Parts: sequence; C-alpha cells; structure tokens
Amino acid sequence: MRFVTILILVLSQLFISNCQSQESKDTAKVTTKIKIADEILNDSILKEKNDEINLLFMGDIMGHDLQIESAYNPKTKNYDFSTEFEHIVPLVKDVDAAVGNLEVTLAGPPYKGYPQFSSPDQLAIDIKNAGIKYLGTANNHINDRGLTGFNRTMDVLDSLGFVHTGTFRNQEDKS
Repeated sequence: MRFVTILILVLSQLFISNCQSQESKDTAKVTTKIKIADEILNDSILKEKNDEINLLFMGDIMGHDLQIESAYNPKTKNYDFSTEFEHIVPLVKDVDAAVGNLEVTLAGPPYKGYPQFSSPDQLAIDIKNAGIKYLGTANNHINDRGLTGFNRTMDVLDSLGFVHTGTFRNQEDKS
C-alpha cells in the first residue's frame, strides 16, 4: 500500500508539473539562459567548426586538507596545484571546451578542506592554466564560508576570466 501511495504521489507531481501552458514553457526557455552554453557557442574558436563540438565535463575539483597541504611550498610560502591537473591537460587540449565542477570556495584563509572548504586562489589559477575556462559552482559547498566566502569566490573567478554558472549574486548575473 505504501508503494502505491508513493507511486501515485510521484505520478501526480509529474502530471501537475507538465500542465504548464506551452506559452509559459516557451517564455521560461527564452528568459532562462545557460551562461556556459551561450559562451561555448559564441566562442570564436567554435565558430570555425560547423559539424561538431567536442566537450569535456569533469567533476568535483576539490581542496581537501591533504591536497592543500601537499600544494604548499614552505620555502616559497606559495601554493602550486598544477600537479593535480597534469594528467588532464592533454585531454583538455583535445576538446573545444572543458567544463569543471568547482566544489570549493575561494574564501581566503584559513584554508581548510572538509567540512567547510576554502582553497587558496592558486587553485583557480592552476585550473585556468590547465585549460579549463568554464566552471559550475552549484553544489553543496558553495556556501561553506557564508555570503562573504561566496562573493569572494565569484570575485576570484571573475578576475581570472572564468565563465561560471550555477550560482549568481543577483538576477542580473543570472542572465
């Protein structure tokens, strides 16, 4: 009986969600832009290609404590995450666009992994140097350091020229 009840609820929700008029569906399509898709399709390199676009999607770019510690050079007092990406650089070079999921904040020190991630800005620099210029930020860690950490993450990504989507400061950034 419980299964039947759940099934009825799920089917009802599917029915109700599809009862939207075609006009409102079309309006939603027009007003909702996917920033990364727009940027990829407008990229000058891709305008030269007519038949196909090769995309690479990669998940969860993380900054756990051990990764942060191993990237730190006590002599130079700098971080270097480039070795984290050395095996994917050849893959990125073979595609038209590489999209990664940034699963940390760039909230500034103190740098920490789980459960409240904040990685050094150098992580983003090394992501960029690996050839990744599109990032998704909609995940369960984007608010690990609150609104200040979120805004700083957006500032760092913007300053490095990343195209990012998934989280937005305001409605204007969303379009």
